[in-house]
Amino acid sequence: MIKTKNCAIFGGTFDPIHLGHLHVIDNLSKSKRFDSIVIVPAGNPANRKAIASPQDRLEMVKIAIGNRNVEISDCEINRLGNSFAIDTAIEIQKQHLDSNLHWVIGSDAFAQISNWHKIEDLANLVEFLVVERPGSIMTKSKFKANSINIDALPISATKIRNSMNNPLVVAELLPADVYTYIKAKGLYGAA
Repeated sequence: MIKTKNCAIFGGTFDPIHLGHLHVIDNLSKSKRFDSIVIVPAGNPANRKAIASPQDRLEMVKIAIGNRNVEISDCEINRLGNSFAIDTAIEIQKQHLDSNLHWVIGSDAFAQISNWHKIEDLANLVEFLVVERPGSIMTKSKFKANSINIDALPISATKIRNSMNNPLVVAELLPADVYTYIKAKGLYGAA
């Protein structure tokens, strides 16, 4: 099948999803480069430990996305074992047969891309779209990649988790409904 469309895949731990993530999603949408955008919360990340459960992280993504015109995939959450990008890309390609896949990745993570599981296979299936993050520039790579500068916000999920009981800080970093969910569930030590 000839691929006439473009699909952006934006995966992440989303522990929790924050305004920086939404900034990326909104800029991908505004760019008009993509016929579809698929958000993929990691199930069992191979290279980091998630704090909140996969189900809570998926629910926070759904709350944060609201009525944006994007897809949310639970493929990694439903898959047993570690979550690997190659498995996700294969699954999403089956759902978007007519689309070229673009894997959205931060410049900090792209610097470590050669360590990813089955990276050669992944690189043959997707084109990397590198989001330049504050303090991190796109490194040279043998893999096909384009960069996108969207003035990414300097927000980290780690800072949010560490500031959970400081509502003034958290309110500037999280969608209000996500913060309400976190507090109601007592996630990240929120009281």
